[in-house]
Amino acid sequence: MEAARVGNPQHGEHEQPTTNQERMKTITLIGAGGKMGCRLTDNFLKTNYKVHYLEVSPKGIENLHQRGVTLSDQATAVPAGDVVILAVPDMAIGAVAREVVPRMKPASLLMTLDPAAPLDDQLPRRADIGCVIAHPCHPSVFN
Repeated sequence: MEAARVGNPQHGEHEQPTTNQERMKTITLIGAGGKMGCRLTDNFLKTNYKVHYLEVSPKGIENLHQRGVTLSDQATAVPAGDVVILAVPDMAIGAVAREVVPRMKPASLLMTLDPAAPLDDQLPRRADIGCVIAHPCHPSVFN
């Protein structure tokens, strides 16, 4: 894969080759021990990304402990994330997003797995963060 170029193309001395992994190094996975969260967790454990795993349900916490994953603290994990992924049940996305989005750092990326959430105004809007919606049935993203 060709490295992405950053900087102003008219000012070549400021350009440097980077990959997405070099730019976005820290991921915060909310709902890490649930059905979709475990799929993502299993894949992140095979990478070099720094991942903060967040989970509140007893079953989800047990799923993460079985994988040898240590839970992070939401108060520090969310502002640290270059990418914050909401792998939570559809019914919880609005409440979780309203709690999390204000704590995200500028220029970070919010990813949700519910394509209907933005259409139903469940995602708070911030001009200084990006938002990506991916349906969990897309194996190229999640496998």
